[in-house]
Amino acid sequence: MNPKVTRQHPRITAPVKIFDLSTTPPSKMYSKNIGLGGLMLQTNHRKPVGSLFDIVIEHKGMRSEVRCRVTHLQADGFGVSFVEPTINFIEFLQKIVDDLLGWRILGERRQNMRLPIDARIVWTYNGVQQENRLINLSHNGGLVESSQCPPLNSEIFVYLPGYTYATSNIHPSEARGCIAQVMHTAYDRFGVQFINPSAEFRMAVEEFVRLMRLRQQSNT
Repeated sequence: MNPKVTRQHPRITAPVKIFDLSTTPPSKMYSKNIGLGGLMLQTNHRKPVGSLFDIVIEHKGMRSEVRCRVTHLQADGFGVSFVEPTINFIEFLQKIVDDLLGWRILGERRQNMRLPIDARIVWTYNGVQQENRLINLSHNGGLVESSQCPPLNSEIFVYLPGYTYATSNIHPSEARGCIAQVMHTAYDRFGVQFINPSAEFRMAVEEFVRLMRLRQQSNT
């Protein structure tokens, strides 16, 4: 059994074209998932854990090169982390993530889906932090159950459930948080819409929604 891999950056499931520069000619593979910190390669030709090699990521005619380190092996491939990626590479990767998530968000809007869930969410308003129950979630926003609702149209800062706390301390991780506008309120709940979420936050939403859907499917 493979050990559980704990990632700093969440990933989304996406088949992105990858070229392995350690072979001649470079061999073509596809990712199973991708994030700002690394990716999972789908291939029968696995490399030893800890080995370093260079890859080129290609997406819609754009290319960027980065060095990788093999972190773990699976039956159908292996995972890698990016080694000292340049700012240009990170910006390139964020464009890929935005593009991939853009299509998924459009699909979510077409279906008008809000996923019913029962999870924890932390939010702050005027310097006061509260922890409440998250009732539903989509790529665009969520519904929070709370006895103390923030004012209508106010802006709060929310931390996504499952990605609420940084691993190094007990303080909420702003990298996994997002500004949200309060769109409607009731006596015991309020709805929010995410405002300009970062690529990492959108990826965390994508991963959380995917996991909740899998859990629901397993219970049916």
